[in-house]
Amino acid sequence: MMPYMTIKGDTEVLHSNMDKRGFMIVHFEKPDSKNCFNEMDIELPSMAVIKNVGFNEDEVKEFLLFCERNARSMVIYSALGGVVNA
Repeated sequence: MMPYMTIKGDTEVLHSNMDKRGFMIVHFEKPDSKNCFNEMDIELPSMAVIKNVGFNEDEVKEFLLFCERNARSMVIYSALGGVVNA
């Protein structure tokens, strides 16, 4: 996973490399006292929620919208080896 950005102060957004099928995973994680970390994985381009531990319905919608708005950038950065190499 490659770091993409921090949103909402403490939620880290990371993404995988694109696989041979043209899919990638966007991973969200946020510190949480109950779960240690809340985590969610969204698959692009299908926008399927693969895993969700601790995020509520509103947060899921917000992160899906984030992926929709940032998918193009994440695909470009993935091809370049991440934001740090762009």
